[in-house]
Amino acid sequence: MKLQELLRQEYAGNGAVFSAGFVDGHPIDTMYIRFQRPDEEEYCIVMRPDEMTVVANMITGVLWSWLVEHVQDGQPMTTPP
Repeated sequence: MKLQELLRQEYAGNGAVFSAGFVDGHPIDTMYIRFQRPDEEEYCIVMRPDEMTVVANMITGVLWSWLVEHVQDGQPMTTPP
């Protein structure tokens, strides 16, 4: 199985990285998302396109819910713990 990285986003200023792309050589799953943090084991999920769509939809829903709860009169309120 070979991963072809298409998107890469560093975050937190500590070397942590999210990445995503295509999977070559897997019989069913054709996309992946990977989480990498320094001093932690890498975590990679391979999925079919329909599964990736469901995950993207769920993440969008959670972010929207957080935004609705934490913005008042167009101004951000406190961030969650």
